[in-house]
Amino acid sequence: MLRAPNVSAQTLGGVSVGGTCPTQAQVVTALAARALPDAARGYRLTVRSGHGYAEFVLGDGDGRALLDRFVASDDCAAIADVVALVTEAFFVELIDKGHPPDDTSAIVSARPAPAPAAASEARAAAEERRTPPHAAAESAPNAPDTSGTAPPHAIAVEKPAAVVAPPHAAAERSRHNLVLTLGVGADAYAAPTAVAPFGQLGAALYFGAPRLSLELHAVAEAAATLRSAPDRVLRSEARVAMRVARYFGGAAQLVPWLGFGAARSRSRALDLDGPVRHLTAPLVEGGIVVRAARTAWLTVGAELGCHALLTRERYVVVPDGNIGDGPAFGCQLGPNLSWSSPEF
Repeated sequence: MLRAPNVSAQTLGGVSVGGTCPTQAQVVTALAARALPDAARGYRLTVRSGHGYAEFVLGDGDGRALLDRFVASDDCAAIADVVALVTEAFFVELIDKGHPPDDTSAIVSARPAPAPAAASEARAAAEERRTPPHAAAESAPNAPDTSGTAPPHAIAVEKPAAVVAPPHAAAERSRHNLVLTLGVGADAYAAPTAVAPFGQLGAALYFGAPRLSLELHAVAEAAATLRSAPDRVLRSEARVAMRVARYFGGAAQLVPWLGFGAARSRSRALDLDGPVRHLTAPLVEGGIVVRAARTAWLTVGAELGCHALLTRERYVVVPDGNIGDGPAFGCQLGPNLSWSSPEF
């Protein structure tokens, strides 16, 4: 069997770890003990860890994900060891099949892999590869199949215990979390033109298997002045909506969402002696959140979204009549901070 000489983890183009189990140092140390070819400098490893699990992606210089795996274990060092083991096996398999490690064309065009292999099959493959003592089994191969037969995709490590599978295999271990989100930002309206700062609070239930969340979201907006004298109106708004979101990515995520709810506005004429008006209107909203994990529990993000009020408010005073309609459409932008509970 052809193997590359032992080199350090610096042969990878980059190692990025989001979370604390394993840490960046644990992953780098585990990689340093593995045999990686010089061509590994063209690859980047990204690890995102949670409570008792980690997801890791090995990508090429063009940002294409070539290897995407899920690891389940309560031992942080075991997770780091398995990440390094799978990364090494990826390059070994390329070399064994006669593909240069810097040639990713065969990998990108490979067919999707099937479900994970049984533990007994993984152990047999591990013996053929002469895995280190702490690894009881390794799937063979871990790189995509380029010969027409898709490979098994499970690695089992007995001491300490850990299981590796492709992301779709995580459905067998459905992970749920409660997620609380705090954020600030500004609403911008075009007709009439206005900008109003706001604060927001969300409480969501995250479903790990489909990577979906259901969130109850509330926004409280500060008062803003609409139009000019003598028809100025001081207006504020509060919104409550139920949002459905879909998560894409690992340590860095894109989260598009859609929501339905209601808005309650408060308007008062500034230049005329008119009463305070209130209006409750149904709304629809949508947007996207960009998120990055800072620890296993804490995530920072930025949200861009828009909402439309299905009923438009109108401010009428006597004897002047209507002095203007309220906004029907607005967009918001702002940062947020999310905390995730332990899995259940």
